[in-house]
Amino acid sequence: MNGGTVNTNGYESYGLWIDQETTSTATAKVTSGTITTQGLRAHGVLVESTVGDASVTSAGTISTNGDSAEGIYAISSGTGVTVLATQTGGSITTKGINADAVVAYADGATTTTGVKAVATQSGGSIVTTGGSTTVPFIGTPVNGSSGLVAQVGTVSSLGVPSGG
Repeated sequence: MNGGTVNTNGYESYGLWIDQETTSTATAKVTSGTITTQGLRAHGVLVESTVGDASVTSAGTISTNGDSAEGIYAISSGTGVTVLATQTGGSITTKGINADAVVAYADGATTTTGVKAVATQSGGSIVTTGGSTTVPFIGTPVNGSSGLVAQVGTVSSLGVPSGG
């Protein structure tokens, strides 16, 4: 995405979604522009691959409002994959329970050999406003929102609990 505005509203109403189901790498790059989502699991940018690598890079403005609505989210369920989520500039703002800003997730690999999942920030700002709740009937606590795994820049978290 190079400029423009995307607004979505509703359950799993992703701002930008790349779904790769072959051996190729799933990649998304937001160089500028604005993505705003509203709703449960309404990720700003979602890149997913069932067998290959997954990579998302953002320098744009991304804002999500909804539980489990990640800002940028890269996920792969392949074996020996590399999953990268990187913020290089711009801003990412998330509001909601478990609404993390930058997420890289290697899901379901039968072995961890050669698997890498890295979330980084080399510029820009992140603000997460989370909270916690208890899942009805189970009594399981659900954590707040987090910024990312490693960062170089500005990270602010509001709410109890909300990791930075």
